[in-house]
Amino acid sequence: IFAGHMPVEPGLREPVLAGRDWLESFPELREVPVWAVDGHQIEHACHAPRDRKDEHLASGLTYGLCLHSGLLRPLARFQGDGVRQHEWPVFKKNWQHWTADEPRECMPIIVVDPAYIDNQYWLLQKIHRQAMVITREKENMKPFVYGPVAFDQNDPVNRGVVAYEYVGYSNAALRRVRYKDPATGEDFVFITTCPEQMRPGLIALLYFLRWKIEKAYDVFKNKFRGRKAWGV
Repeated sequence: IFAGHMPVEPGLREPVLAGRDWLESFPELREVPVWAVDGHQIEHACHAPRDRKDEHLASGLTYGLCLHSGLLRPLARFQGDGVRQHEWPVFKKNWQHWTADEPRECMPIIVVDPAYIDNQYWLLQKIHRQAMVITREKENMKPFVYGPVAFDQNDPVNRGVVAYEYVGYSNAALRRVRYKDPATGEDFVFITTCPEQMRPGLIALLYFLRWKIEKAYDVFKNKFRGRKAWGV
């Protein structure tokens, strides 16, 4: 998980890969940083300061997992020691500092859960060539469908894709992938600012790979025994 032998330049960018690239089968991602981002909380330290209500708060950090290498790195602290914040505004305030030294010709793809949805914000990041996003559509989002995006239905990567569409929400126009898992029959809906040339099945796959960051947190808890901010 912590690929300490892989040298990393400052900022949120690809590590210099000393081992396997887990996305090497997809040439369109070869020069593109792909990061799963999520917050993780553990129990507060016994000596941690309390908040204004005299309550202890869990210690929370946002992490990024490079889906190319498996390198996991802490990005920003959003809660703890008496400070209560949601991870989204902390991420929005700080993430561009993490990418300050990243080559601009390769915008990172940031894969996040729906807690990070802000359609207009992500559209502006794409317009200004800062970052692209992949996330899931919330049930209460009611987009207007403008029309289909052409894709190769015979490409095995696109197996399970029901529709690839241009859609408009109340404050932004994005693309949407409707997907039915071939193994389980479960339906998923993804939204993205990635280029329309990117295969829709790959957009779905990258979101499913986001689960690796949750598995990393499980390793923290059960293998590294990192259950408290002050403990073993």
